[in-house]
Amino acid sequence: MKRSVANLIILLLAVVAAPVFSASAFDEFKSHKAGQWDFEVDFKYFNATANYSRGGGEYNSLADGHEYSVMDLDFGTRWTPTNRWGFFAQGRYSYAASQDALSSRNNGGLSQVKVGIDYYMVKYNYFDLIPEFSAVIPFARVNTTDDKAVIGEGAMEVSGKLIAKGQISFLEPMAFIGLTYRDEGRSALIPYGIGAEIPFTSITLGGEIRGYQSITDDDATNIPATKENVRFRNGGALRFYSVNPSLTETNFWLKFNATSQLLVKLGGGTTLTGANTAAGWNIFSTLTYSLPDGFTFGGSEPKTVSEPATQFKEETHDGVDQNLFRLPPPPPPPKPKPKPNPEAQKKKLQKELDQTEMTIELRSNKKKRNGR
Repeated sequence: MKRSVANLIILLLAVVAAPVFSASAFDEFKSHKAGQWDFEVDFKYFNATANYSRGGGEYNSLADGHEYSVMDLDFGTRWTPTNRWGFFAQGRYSYAASQDALSSRNNGGLSQVKVGIDYYMVKYNYFDLIPEFSAVIPFARVNTTDDKAVIGEGAMEVSGKLIAKGQISFLEPMAFIGLTYRDEGRSALIPYGIGAEIPFTSITLGGEIRGYQSITDDDATNIPATKENVRFRNGGALRFYSVNPSLTETNFWLKFNATSQLLVKLGGGTTLTGANTAAGWNIFSTLTYSLPDGFTFGGSEPKTVSEPATQFKEETHDGVDQNLFRLPPPPPPPKPKPKPNPEAQKKKLQKELDQTEMTIELRSNKKKRNGR
């Protein structure tokens, strides 16, 4: 177990020291910016110290020398094609280690895939309402006959959740409630939570209380040992595969931006109360990277298609005499001149010559008479 703790410290330092990735894509404080792609890596370590009783409100510590811890590494992406819709997909790799008085166990592998959709339904002044729907597909079902540490719940889950966000002065509160169906005869759950973030100039402080409550009976309610005996592979901890579990926990975190695209979230928390589940503490680190505005996977700017121009048509049915605004019709075009007739011109010229000759002859005769 000491080796697993050392591995945890090395892994956590590697995650924190890695290039920090921007706003958390998968938590309840998610944003809806049109055309945004977020890529996120989330690391969480949980260490069990006790089990809450079946009746709830009390816990029994694990036996001396018994330990159980599980590490989850989630990696996924979220896309918001518009400022209303968000689509996300997330895979999880889990590694669990346990120890009891006789032996040590460990197990690791891809435990689940989660896909979902959220919709920015209401934005009213400083109040936002966002419904979210998701499904969890398990890759590691719980086998009651093997001898490995359990790495996940191992159930198919279908969930609906309603998230309410707001802004009150410097405080950004959040609350959610939902319903989760689980297969294999598991109890249905109501997840819930309330929290807030306080943004400062370069950092954001946040905190929350969240949990879930069983609202239907597991099919093994009357014979819980048929499922809960797997806890002996987990150092006695009821972290997974328990009958009618309920849990309330609290978490606190710190966010800070490296650039407009890069953000890191560090935090931790502890369980507060519960029933039929493990008590313990956790630490986590969330790294998110948002692609720059205008980025496309083809490497070029997105093409814009111009809208066809619409023809303007003046509204004339407004009660005004439109004849006042009409221009007078243009004058008719001049009539074309007739083409000259060569024969007529020749006759006209001959006539003018004859008249001229006659005039000259008359003047000559008049001079002769006067000379007498």
